[in-house]
Amino acid sequence: MTIPQDDIRTGALLLAEFTDLRRAFVTDAALNPGEVQELSEHARALSVLPLEFTARRMLLFFPHAESALKMAHAIQVLASHIRGKDPERHSLSARVVLGYGPMNIVNGRAHSIWTHRLTGNISRAPAHTVVALQAFVDALPAGTLSADAQRLGPDLVMLHQPSVDAVETQMASPLMDPGGVFTAITLRVHGRPQVFRIADCPILLGRDKHCAVQLTSETASRTHGRIEYVHGKFQYVDDSRNGTYVLTSSGEEVRLSRDRVVLTGDGALSPGAPLDQQTGEVVRFSCHSSRLGMADESKHDGDTHRLG
Repeated sequence: MTIPQDDIRTGALLLAEFTDLRRAFVTDAALNPGEVQELSEHARALSVLPLEFTARRMLLFFPHAESALKMAHAIQVLASHIRGKDPERHSLSARVVLGYGPMNIVNGRAHSIWTHRLTGNISRAPAHTVVALQAFVDALPAGTLSADAQRLGPDLVMLHQPSVDAVETQMASPLMDPGGVFTAITLRVHGRPQVFRIADCPILLGRDKHCAVQLTSETASRTHGRIEYVHGKFQYVDDSRNGTYVLTSSGEEVRLSRDRVVLTGDGALSPGAPLDQQTGEVVRFSCHSSRLGMADESKHDGDTHRLG
């Protein structure tokens, strides 16, 4: 499909993220090529404009809200089928969030407040569900919503609830281990600690004034990343153009690009550059277990720029 250089359209936007909760690092493709192709063919039949289409994340534009809803349900049906037929992939999770409004598409990239709203709300979607912003719900024809639609907040509605197999998957997930449940995370920038609880998630990091953790580095995006809380663990999700370098509690440095990682123990997040090349902020994190209680703040020296 040929994409105009500068095109303003009004329609539905779908953001889907696929993760495998068995892994601490979700660096591998969550879907295999055949599964991606199956979704691609389904999307093509619905006249979709693909803005991002990978085995981990999909951002799709539809001219009609009904088409986006059909695609969202197709994604969840495929994920449920995968979990049912392959025991080794029982922890595959798909989250979908839907929005509706004007979209400025420049060189194949979407520029709209809706992309930020979808990114900010996908962490509020329970695993294996489809949620929608109110604007999307209003764009649907009367009588489209099923009786089991459930309001999650003033501007968020759950349209598709997890099936029995999905609920069992959540209960069986290794991330549900009671011994490893975290209830708070401390983030330090320029030596100033901020303690965040589960209710504070998602925690946005970036240059935008609305981000809970403010960054000023030129390598940081307006909304560079976010911290979500999933099954007793804090997860960092990179939403940036330049990626994020993560120093784990084991001392390994990993680059994330539109990817996510489970945060455990102490480590650091370096927006857009490796830690030894970072000229801006490095965000240190410390996860606190409900079993161990809060960590002793006095043990940290407050230097967020270098980790030695």
